Amino acid sequence: MSPSLSRVPARPIRPSPTGRVALHTAFSGTPENFPGSSGTTRLGNDTNDVGLESFSEPDHEKKLAGAFGHKPLSLNPLERSDLESAFGTEALNECLEYDVFSTVDALRRQLAYEQKSEMSATQFYRIDPACMPTGWYAEDTKIDQGGGLISLRTIFRGPAGECGKIMRSFDGCTLHLDEAYKSSLPSKLVGVPGFDHPVATINYMTARACRLLDMTADKLGSVKVNRLQHRPMLVHLDWLQYKYPQKSLAELIGHTTWAKQYVRQAAANIGHTLEAEPEITFQSSPEWIAAHPGVPERDWAYTRMEAQRLAIEHMTGHEIVEVDDPLVNWEISAAKAIERFKEERCVDLSESNATIETERIDRMISVHLGALEKSETALTKRYGVPPDYAPRHMNFDVTFRTRRIDER
Repeated sequence: MSPSLSRVPARPIRPSPTGRVALHTAFSGTPENFPGSSGTTRLGNDTNDVGLESFSEPDHEKKLAGAFGHKPLSLNPLERSDLESAFGTEALNECLEYDVFSTVDALRRQLAYEQKSEMSATQFYRIDPACMPTGWYAEDTKIDQGGGLISLRTIFRGPAGECGKIMRSFDGCTLHLDEAYKSSLPSKLVGVPGFDHPVATINYMTARACRLLDMTADKLGSVKVNRLQHRPMLVHLDWLQYKYPQKSLAELIGHTTWAKQYVRQAAANIGHTLEAEPEITFQSSPEWIAAHPGVPERDWAYTRMEAQRLAIEHMTGHEIVEVDDPLVNWEISAAKAIERFKEERCVDLSESNATIETERIDRMISVHLGALEKSETALTKRYGVPPDYAPRHMNFDVTFRTRRIDER
């Protein structure tokens, strides 16, 4: 049995409308009621081995045909002329062909985001990993993985208790983007030494890690993303596969915002750009298993619950068992972490102040879980996917070859 199917069933945590977090009552119902659990098996590397929730099933294909059907955004001549002047005809046509937009303003924001380059190679080399924005600090752990591969795991903490983590690795040629959990971190950091503008938090953390891993433009040859679980990108990619069934996954992945901004920026920091059509190693393939020995396969429901688990873990500072822990239900572990956090925060407070602090913590957790829920709702609405939807591929590896920006 696939490891992803043998874990203890759990339901995603949902924020309470009252602002309080009641983990013991938020999970009533049977496991098959949460999105992605019913009829979803492991996702293989072939369209004939992708589980029940796949386009190879006629009923599911019919359901997604209605779900993914959309009316393309129509621009009047003035709107098109304005956007072409600001962003270029090629970039505009690319966005209209390969993504979904409900308004002209949404399209404009996307174009601005994809074309923005917030860090030059010159700024990258000026980053001093020991010099952090005021009030922020990083806990760095270097790990020698063998074979010349060095990993750096960083927990990033802010002045108001914000917390997130990343892991980046380098083997002398390939930058590995292993993990990135923004959790309660802000989207952008203000006051980064050497920058006169806000910098995307994850991008700064990646660039800082690259400096600590002694990465340079002369050394870099490729960027590899391991075990891809980014939910917006996976839904976008699935929509692209439905719209362009004649194209391969490798052809389509470069048209996602995730590739055009997130991965491209990681390479651009060091003075590189991405080559077209990356190499893809699918989950459960022999190559994937060899690259990730002992790592369990993951399904769609896991990624949603894992985002919730990490958010609570980072906010409380207490370790929570893995979502698929075979012995302990993760939401019970999360509830205990919250209670321990409250006890620590209230130990020296009066009864009235302890009540105020407890309510503040409940609101804080509810806000963060609510943000995750809002993001999920916006994603499903944008692409029109049904509640029991699961993409045909996930948790795969993607390797982009790179070249220096000044090379042709």
